[in-house]
Amino acid sequence: MGVKLDPEPLPSLAPAGSLQDAACAVTDSSTFLSGSDVHSERFFQELVIRRRSERPTWGLLNLLAVIFLLLGLLGLFACSEDDQSARNSQSDSTGASQPDPVSSSSSLVPQTEQSAGEAPSSSASVGGSVGKEEPLAGVNTLAAVKAGVPAEFGSGVSAVVNDYRAVNVQARAPGESSGPAIAVTMEVSNESGVDVDLSQLSVTASDSQGLPALPIESEQAAALEGALESGASRTGVYVFRLNEERSPSLLLNVQAGFSPNALQFELK
Repeated sequence: MGVKLDPEPLPSLAPAGSLQDAACAVTDSSTFLSGSDVHSERFFQELVIRRRSERPTWGLLNLLAVIFLLLGLLGLFACSEDDQSARNSQSDSTGASQPDPVSSSSSLVPQTEQSAGEAPSSSASVGGSVGKEEPLAGVNTLAAVKAGVPAEFGSGVSAVVNDYRAVNVQARAPGESSGPAIAVTMEVSNESGVDVDLSQLSVTASDSQGLPALPIESEQAAALEGALESGASRTGVYVFRLNEERSPSLLLNVQAGFSPNALQFELK
């Protein structure tokens, strides 16, 4: 069967980029078809219907893909936030567990209290604390002897207390007090064959209770110092403040840097 053509021009088809538009154009032109071309018209109609039915499916898939992508991004952001919070809490706990260096170092330093108006004694500077005198480590403390009895440092160097007497002193240095005191005259002899340095002598005293007596720089005091030649002897005077409430007896302790022996003299 032939095709009846209309004298009017056929409508122009859209570019091949869209199957739907092409199908619509063919459908519009199908009004000019007749006879056996009815099958072709039905084919194009079915094609258009199928294309329209596929549209919602692809649109739904695209929407689901966008939703899953958004959910994945939100989950990744939430995980990063949790990691950051965990790191912050761990750093806070670490900083709280560390001790303050300033407070720790200050707690390790021993602190001593000293009453106002009381000066430290010479024995306190040697022992490091005020109180009963303790023998120094590595020092051989000899038995105490009475005044007038020589005691040996060793190697030909000896000392003896020739005299001790009660005196009244006037305070001259900060921390000193005026009142009764005892002046001790001590002589050191050198028969070692070499010179000895008397400036290395340390002379301290303690009462019968073991408490240190305060040395006084009075007019009577004249500590031994300088080099003592071999075959010579020298005399010095040491003054100690007495506590009126304690026994006047003293124990004199003499140490020397040139000898490991510490001498003791009982003054009663």
